[in-house]
Amino acid sequence: MKFKYFLVVWLIFLIGMVSCTKSDKSSEKIKKEGGKKITEKVKKPVKKVPLLIADGKTYYESDFNEFLEDNLGKNYKELNLSPKVINSLFNQFVEEIVLYTYAKKVGIEIRPTEIKYYLKKNKIDTNIKDIKQTLIRKLFIEKLFSRELSKIKVTDAEAKTYYFKHLKLFRRPAEISLSQIVVNDEKEALKIKAQLEKNISLFSQLARKYSKGPQAKKGGDMGFFSKGELPKDIEKVVFSLNPGEISQVVKSPYGYHIFMVKKRKRKRLLAFKNVVDLIKLRIKEEKSKEILKRIKKEARDSVVLTIINKKYMETKKSSSKNSTTKQKENK
Repeated sequence: MKFKYFLVVWLIFLIGMVSCTKSDKSSEKIKKEGGKKITEKVKKPVKKVPLLIADGKTYYESDFNEFLEDNLGKNYKELNLSPKVINSLFNQFVEEIVLYTYAKKVGIEIRPTEIKYYLKKNKIDTNIKDIKQTLIRKLFIEKLFSRELSKIKVTDAEAKTYYFKHLKLFRRPAEISLSQIVVNDEKEALKIKAQLEKNISLFSQLARKYSKGPQAKKGGDMGFFSKGELPKDIEKVVFSLNPGEISQVVKSPYGYHIFMVKKRKRKRLLAFKNVVDLIKLRIKEEKSKEILKRIKKEARDSVVLTIINKKYMETKKSSSKNSTTKQKENK
């Protein structure tokens, strides 16, 4: 009996020794150098910090860090972002996750060829196997949006209704088409003016030769102006001119100017046929905004979202405000 008892104890001791050596091997790595054994401590794997769950899938702090790196650059940690900014970025990250989850839910798929095309189009030199998840999510969201936005159609009838409801947008004030020659010296300006009085058709030629203004290459052409768009001293002079007339020499902080009015346009209402494309584009933009709002709402309502870690959700200021409000409520 004593022998059996001793044998059992000895077996338990041996099992304990084996398990200890196994556990030691998990934390230490043995190297042999020159016949000597050298032990090295192996780094433990980084602990994943879960932040949120969207429809059963967990997203970690490492995912948020990748999102920050993708949007702010690799050195985002050196930016010393305020809690308020981090909070805003976290909200964007959450919205991205929700939209991505919703996109997959409603049947959006991304093929490898689409990823390659996107990388090529945006000149991103990345192996398709090493592509970041943030980029994959963006592709899903873009495809979701474009699928819905492609359904937008604007008819001529809609455009015409918009036109008559917003006539103020299509009214134009009186305008003049203006050209100038500007030089640094008054005597030079007077000489140029004398030449123009003899032959007004030389204006663009003399502007290219003598003018110091940025419009010199275009023969002094400044484009169209309405009242209120030019300095008052210049406005008084140029709006008193008829087409083909030149002004007296006008002094300004930029030099000595000679102006010529090329054309005049009266107050007018732009014809529907001339603005129909612009109107359709404007209506399309308005419809796009409404569609994007609808998609975001549908995504929020559809995806089951649970925030596990509220580390990035509230700024210090907001949390202090909440505490003060709670104190008031208790009182």
